[in-house]
Amino acid sequence: MKKLVSIAMALLLTGSAYSAVADYAKKLTITVNPSVVGYNAEEVANIPVAVRLSEGISGFSYGDFLEVGGGDLLFTDETGNALAHEIESWNTSGESVVWVKMPAFGSGRKLYAYYGGPANAQNAAGVWGAYVGVWHMAEADGTVADATGNGLDATPAGDDTTQSVATSGPVGNARVNATDGSANRLEVPYDAQLNLGNTLSFSGWAHLYGTHDGGRMVMVTRKYKLWNDGWNVSILQGSSDDIGY
Repeated sequence: MKKLVSIAMALLLTGSAYSAVADYAKKLTITVNPSVVGYNAEEVANIPVAVRLSEGISGFSYGDFLEVGGGDLLFTDETGNALAHEIESWNTSGESVVWVKMPAFGSGRKLYAYYGGPANAQNAAGVWGAYVGVWHMAEADGTVADATGNGLDATPAGDDTTQSVATSGPVGNARVNATDGSANRLEVPYDAQLNLGNTLSFSGWAHLYGTHDGGRMVMVTRKYKLWNDGWNVSILQGSSDDIGY
């Protein structure tokens, strides 16, 4: 069993078949805020972004949706092309998180959300097709699904897996794996898809309970210790001592 612990990649914003946009009663314009984009001079192509919806947005109301769970949500780009999206969480009493694959992401770029009309299917594979594994940690406990469709679901393992429960994260939920020093973790079975070579990118968030001397960092390493294949995500004290996964 190979050990991977991560939270889904994110860039923050505050294709399936679909009916004509004229069939939807509501339209929300979402503009990339220049103040939250660190690379204003250069756009990024074909990247998933997290759209955070709540009734704190002027004019937005969950009551305008006709389908349960945001099933009539449709996104288009600036030229009217439908965009693949995945609803990570839907919370009519608070904030919902929806991932949308934007063809061009940069300061001032726009996308449009339509709702209050015909049902429109999600397309998680279309959002995450360029990734080997994506784990949102959206589940309250238990198995964490791989959003890419590659089947690399993660299951709790370790001394006390009952601690593996949800908490609030930077985007949607995060997963608490251990609060008492237990060697708890999430494990993904080995798969050839994880043979990524020497060039890859990895992103996520990790919060440590307490402080540790000698510095700390999140590392992704190949052929680490006893695991001969795949990847291990570790938090290190100093240069080599594990203090978490």
